[in-house]
Amino acid sequence: MRNGINGGIWGCSKSRTNRDFLTPTLYNYVGRPAKTAEVVRKTLKERYNATKEGIPGNDDSGSMSSWYVFHALGFYPNTGQDLYLISSPTFEEAVIHLENGRDLSIKAKKASDKNIYVQSVKLNGGAVGRMLVQTYRYCQWRDIGVCDGLETV
Repeated sequence: MRNGINGGIWGCSKSRTNRDFLTPTLYNYVGRPAKTAEVVRKTLKERYNATKEGIPGNDDSGSMSSWYVFHALGFYPNTGQDLYLISSPTFEEAVIHLENGRDLSIKAKKASDKNIYVQSVKLNGGAVGRMLVQTYRYCQWRDIGVCDGLETV
């Protein structure tokens, strides 16, 4: 059995643990956001489905489900840091209704199974890094948009 990023829940073994939630996004820290997109999309496709066994492991208070939802939206919160790590949005557009009455609109032009790579990210119309967004800006978010769409490399 293989271990690490290519093993466990993110690879081919039957590991079913939530201690590895951050593993696919670690590529962002070494300047490899395309690899994050590949691992996340592979996991979403191969480890989750709409059957009784459709969530890989114990969905402790929704932790496995929330991993899916955040990555399907294209970002993931890093516990213990003020960051959301960018992964690969699966929807061309999604809206989150925030408790303060505002909406967070996420736009990813041409998002599809083939177009998984984020080329750039805009927050409230201004460019931010392709790999992360600091959460201190969260209460000010209006839009996260992937400009120029998603393109395969």
